[in-house]
Amino acid sequence: LDQSRRHLAIVEGLFKVGVVSKFDLLRTRVEVANLKPDLIQARNDLRLSRESLANLLSLSSASLELEGELSFEPLRITLEEVIDKALKERSDLKSLKLQKEMLEVALKLAGVQNKPNLALVGNYQYQNPSGGEDEWGEEWNLNLVLSIPLFDGWVNRARAAQRRSQVKQINLSLQQLEAGIDLEVKKAFWDLEASEERIYAQKKNIEQAEEALSIAEVRYKSGAITNLEVLDAQLALTRVRLGYLKALYDHNVAIAELEKAMK
Repeated sequence: LDQSRRHLAIVEGLFKVGVVSKFDLLRTRVEVANLKPDLIQARNDLRLSRESLANLLSLSSASLELEGELSFEPLRITLEEVIDKALKERSDLKSLKLQKEMLEVALKLAGVQNKPNLALVGNYQYQNPSGGEDEWGEEWNLNLVLSIPLFDGWVNRARAAQRRSQVKQINLSLQQLEAGIDLEVKKAFWDLEASEERIYAQKKNIEQAEEALSIAEVRYKSGAITNLEVLDAQLALTRVRLGYLKALYDHNVAIAELEKAMK
């Protein structure tokens, strides 16, 4: 809007001295007026977003102070490093691996319950059974106990089979989860790379569009081009600036998605 207002001031100055037509003046004023609803809508969207954020945080919107701006930090980590970190730190993967370890212990226990069990049991006592002062004595015994299971109606065998089936199932779940994490991390990483490339491209586009508008304004003042050509240059610059902001937004979203995929 500021850019269009600056051009309007140029056109009004040229109109006063009779260099440009009233059509150019009116066309430029219409262009400025058309931008005002977009600005009003943007401000309204900002208020709505502020209220939504406050509601999400259970806070008053008046207590929120928005600071800073969309920033850009180049990527400094490789895809392999990101995947490795995700497979080490993902809480859902850690939980599933812990479940697997517990099932494997339960399977081992089920496997030994039908086998003979040999136990050494010892007992030592130092006591005064009659209550006399000089009648304290000690007693000890040592027993070797052998237990041989006979028949449990195949209950333990069925329990062991169930545990083996559960281990196989959780191994399959682990494979599926790891594959899902791999895909999720790759998508977030590639989105981040793409947004970074777009940022660099849009920066270059902005430089070129700003130069093109500057040339157009100089040529318009000298009467070499029409007002419409200047407005086209303004529109081109506005579009590339919006594209740059969109790339910045996508970049920050991709960073958040990548961090989420690694946790």
